Amino acid sequence: MRGQTTGRGPYNPRLTRGIFWLGMAGLVAISFLVLIYILFNFA
Repeated sequence: MRGQTTGRGPYNPRLTRGIFWLGMAGLVAISFLVLIYILFNFA
């Protein structure tokens, strides 16, 4: 693992990182919406 930026390998690191951050943002948004939903229901 030498940190090379060439396209060799089974996956594209930039694409994988983008998908990872997209998933993290989605999880945060969903948990935030659930939190707001619970607060409005039990307030």
